[in-house]
Amino acid sequence: MYISRPNFPTIEERVDKDLVRLATEYLRNNLALGKNETILIVTVTEMLKTEAAIWTTAAQELSESIELVCLHDMSHSGEEPPEEIIAAATNASVTIFQTDFSLTHTQAGKNALLSGGRALSLPGADLNLIKMALETDYVALKTLGLSLEKKLRAGETIRVTSEEGTDLTAGIRTDAVEAETGFLSQGEIGNLPSGEVFFAPLLGTTNGTLVIDGSIADDVLDSPITVEIKDGSAVKFSGGVAAKNLQEKLSQYGEKGMIVAEIGIGTNINARVCDNLLEAEKAYGTVHVAFGNSSAIGGENNVPIHIDGLVSKPAVYVDEEKILENKAFIL
Repeated sequence: MYISRPNFPTIEERVDKDLVRLATEYLRNNLALGKNETILIVTVTEMLKTEAAIWTTAAQELSESIELVCLHDMSHSGEEPPEEIIAAATNASVTIFQTDFSLTHTQAGKNALLSGGRALSLPGADLNLIKMALETDYVALKTLGLSLEKKLRAGETIRVTSEEGTDLTAGIRTDAVEAETGFLSQGEIGNLPSGEVFFAPLLGTTNGTLVIDGSIADDVLDSPITVEIKDGSAVKFSGGVAAKNLQEKLSQYGEKGMIVAEIGIGTNINARVCDNLLEAEKAYGTVHVAFGNSSAIGGENNVPIHIDGLVSKPAVYVDEEKILENKAFIL
């Protein structure tokens, strides 16, 4: 992977100018972006003149200190970018990752939060998804997210089941449960679109069967993926081509690649279950489970890969109390 430093793009005519206005309002209201703050925008060539142009144009309305960097040859989510990106993120007040693969669970994502920074990550988000995200009712999203966060923080164990065969239990890392509400304070990183409550399960406590039937990061499901998990790590994969691909990607990093890194619950009523995991994992009443890097969200596992898979219609229990069933929360 390598970088270039292009000039600020001129926004193309096909990009809705209303998106620039919405993006400007989002940065001002949801990130409380001040005029003297520095902004780093990290993107890829394919998004430079469209999606990234929205953020560069909006940023220029709010700040006089903007840095734009283009990444080349990204291969998977969680891959560490060059040291120059990590250093730039460390120094920025606000970092926007408008990329094809996710940089959320990387050292760049972690360092973007140092010294009171905050970071916005939009892996694979096209113009339609950005529009949906910017039109979200964030007051309602925050209300549900904080209620769910409170419920999980008060529990010890989570259980996820589904009619497709998921039956998974894990210890809740109660001091690190986070609600992604679309509002970012100093020291926080979040996706756009927003809408999940997540945590890194206690190391070694996840056991059971996971059936990924909704979506998989960095790939397309040809059939459901069944993953057997023992003492916090994946030990067996079965299914079609996507199952084989997932096993191969994770196994490149040995035992660390197989560790369960995250359990999250989607809370965004506007998000759909689709091939784009960024949107799918936010879909209301879904659960996603990730393998690989957990260090960016309070876990111990630091490895340059993080891949999520979606359970589309789960039931969720906290200490045997049902809190989600048939896309309805019971809080």
